[in-house]
This record gives sequence, structure tokens and C-alpha cells, in this order.
Amino acid sequence: MTPTQLHLPIAKRLLFVGSGLSISMGMPSWTILLKTVVEECTNSPEKAHLLELLELPGHEYDAAEYLQGIIGRESLENRIIILLNRFQEKISKKLNLAEWMALIAKMGLSGIITTNWDTLLSKITGFKQIHWPEQRGDFLAALKNNEPFVLYLHGSVDRKPLVITHQDKVAAQKKFEEYKSLLAVILSIHYLIILGYSFPDEHINEVFTFASNLAGPHSQLRIILTKQADKDKYYRDVPKVHAGSTTIEYKEYRAFKEAFIDLTAQCDPSSRLILIPKVTSIDSLYDIVALQSFEYNTTSLMRTLYTNKSSNKRLLLNMSAEFIIENNLKDARSCGLFATVLNTISEHWEANRHLLTKLNQICNKALAQEDSTLSGIIEPLSFALALKGLPSAHKKYLRTVVYDNTWRAAQIKQSHHYYGSIKTQIDAIMRHLNDTRRKGKLVEANDIVRLLTLFATEPKDVAFVVQGLLLSSLNALYAAGEKSYATRIKNEVRKIAQKRDLTAGT
Repeated sequence: MTPTQLHLPIAKRLLFVGSGLSISMGMPSWTILLKTVVEECTNSPEKAHLLELLELPGHEYDAAEYLQGIIGRESLENRIIILLNRFQEKISKKLNLAEWMALIAKMGLSGIITTNWDTLLSKITGFKQIHWPEQRGDFLAALKNNEPFVLYLHGSVDRKPLVITHQDKVAAQKKFEEYKSLLAVILSIHYLIILGYSFPDEHINEVFTFASNLAGPHSQLRIILTKQADKDKYYRDVPKVHAGSTTIEYKEYRAFKEAFIDLTAQCDPSSRLILIPKVTSIDSLYDIVALQSFEYNTTSLMRTLYTNKSSNKRLLLNMSAEFIIENNLKDARSCGLFATVLNTISEHWEANRHLLTKLNQICNKALAQEDSTLSGIIEPLSFALALKGLPSAHKKYLRTVVYDNTWRAAQIKQSHHYYGSIKTQIDAIMRHLNDTRRKGKLVEANDIVRLLTLFATEPKDVAFVVQGLLLSSLNALYAAGEKSYATRIKNEVRKIAQKRDLTAGT
């Protein structure tokens, strides 16, 4: 499955998490945890039998019950909690929690429900801890008040009892039976994302099935991220959940994170951008960028990933340029993103003359065709070429937006979409005017039409700020020898100032 095949709705998302997430972060599986307890706490004749039992798939509850009979309930539970906390502390030191937090944040969750005992999810997200069913009132209040939460179904290291043995499982099933309908109703009205859960618990599977029945034939969209080896079991044991769900598979736990990034891309495509530093082909780079919005936040993150996170900036930048050439501006959004990155970090771009010449030809051809819809590509691309010693296309572009109202309108429309707010746009223009790469060149006046529009349309307090920036850009035009452009803009500024009573300082 590719991320373009699915678009997950924004509202009411719940994440249901099994051990796959914790294991992929470095926590021990249930089997390894029990083996560690056996190795650390018993030298009895039963030790060999317990270790043999744990080699058999699906016998963890049997082994735990046997071990509890040897060392006692309290000892077993305390040892498990000590081990889990030990692992959590170690993982918290080496794991990039901020990266995981950013990925989870992009999912726009109402909350998280988990069968895990560790509290990594609480540490990563900062969400409120709630335990089921004792704190169900807090759970309902969190949903009502839109307060994100982590709901622990089987206890946690911060709150006993843990569901360890068959007896614990039976007790949990009784609790679930009592409140099953409440949990099922909540699941049925949410978009449910099931993550790293292999459906081993019949009482939870019953809740999923009940929720599917309540939702009916038009049940909410579900995504299930599961290990390939568990897929057949899930198809067989919970057919109601499987029906109408999308399955993302991962082969082994070390592949989990990439699958998880694919999943978060259904919620927010920009989560896939963190894969950029590892890209080695144009096709792989395009697969990531094709999903993105052509906006300031996207190019800002791309810029950081190209320069600070990648060991091969030159390869990424040249692949970006080569894509524009191969695509020939057909995908305006992707070409615009690549062109903007080339523009903003041109000092890192070591392009050969052949590549620059090809890009220059593309710019000049687009300008000759008078296709103003390409403004969002041609502006940053011609700007980048000017900084690389080929200024003709940028000079032609700037002349076009000064004299052609259609191109001018296209640039303004693109700017509003790209920056998102007037403040962001003005802040960016201020940075541009202080950019040493632009000083003494025509590119220093690149924002002059944007500034003229802001001067004409924004409230007076904003217009007075813009006025000073306009004067700086006009001076740049004169310094670059573009007297005709400067005179035209200056006359427009005077007319606007008189009409809006902004003559002071013009």
C-alpha cells in the first residue's frame, strides 16, 4: 500500500496500541520478560521446564502462572515492574523521544488505548494516564473535554494489578463484560487505528467485534498496522474488524518505524519528510514529496532535513533539480517545493553547468508561454538560477510580474497560500532583505510586488511597516540599474499612499 491510497479523516481518531510499538522501541516482548525473570529469580528444578515452556508460542500465561506458584504473586509482579522500569529508563536515554512525539502528534488523536504495561506512550506524549475500568469516569470526562489520554486496559507499571496469568485474564474478561458495551460504543464512533496488536485477547476482540456491529455496514474507517506473521490470525479471528479496514504490514520489528511513518502519513503527509535524509533515488524522493502541501512549513522542514540531517546535501539538491527537468513542470506542486528548496539553500547546491542550463531553458520557455499558473515554480527556480550566475530568467520573471496583472495576481494568490498568514509573509520578507546572498543584486527586490500589494490592502499599521520595506526594495531596483521598473513601482506607491492617506514617509 502506498500513502496516496488512503486519506484518514481528521476528527475523532483513537489509537489502539499493542506490544509491537514498545518492542520496536526496544522494550522486551512478554516472552523475553518472563525468561529474564526466570533467569534472575529461580534456580529451582522447575527453571529448565519454565524456559522450555516459554519456547512454545502462546504459552506465556501458562509459564507466568507456573512461575507465580514458585515465587508468589507479589514477587512476580514487582519483578516485572522493576524490569520494565529498567528498560524504560534505558530506552528513554537513547531513544529520540521528540521524533516519536512529533509522529504521534501528527495523527491528531483524541487519545490512545493500550494493553501494554510500560508507560513509554505517556512519557512520549505527555497525555493523561487513565486505567480501565476503575477510572472510566476520567476516561469519559477526557473524551468530553477533548483532553488527550492514554487508557491502560491491563494495568501499568504505575498501577497494579497487571494482567499476568490466566486468572488475571479471566478477571479482566469479567470486568470487560461488565463495561464492554460502553467501550464498544466509544470505539464505534471513532476512527480506529490499531497499531502493533496481534489480537491475542479474546475479550478485547469481542469489544472490537461489538463495536463493528454497532457501527453497521458503514462502520468507521480503520487502519491496522500488524506484523505479517500475525495477519492470517487477525483475518480469521476478527473478520468483522478486518472487513472495511486497511492493513499495513511490516515484516519484522526493526521495520516497524517505517511502517508507522507510512501510517502517520495518512493523517499528516509531512510526517514522511523525515525519511528524506536516507533517500538515494529521484523516485524515492518524489514518493515522499508528492504527498506534501506547497506551503512555507513544508519547505522549511525540507530545508532543515536537506542541510542539517543529511550527509549528502549535494545529491539531494541535484536530484531535486533533475526531477524538475524530467517532470518538465507537469507536477506543479512537487516542482514548486523542489524549486523553493533549491532557492533557499542555494549555497549548498553544487550544480553542474549542464543542469543549470536545462533549468534556465525551462524557465524561459514557461515565461514565453505566458502560463501564469506556473508562477509558484518559476519565481523560486529563476531566483535560484540567478544566485548561481544565470540571472536572465529572474530578470524576465520580475519584469513580467511588474507589468503583467495576470502574473501579478497569480504571484499574490500563491503567496497567500504558501505563507498562510500576513505576519509570516512579512517576517519572511524582512529576512529576505537581510539575506547577504541578495545584497547588490536584482534578487534583493524579489518581493517588491508582494510588498506593493500588502501596502495597498493591509490595515494602516501594517502598511506603515511595509512602506519601509518597499523603499528598501525600490533602492535595490535602482542599484541594479532597473530604473524603469523602479519608476513604475514608485508611481504606484505614491498613488496608493495618497488614496489611503499614507503619505508620511513616502
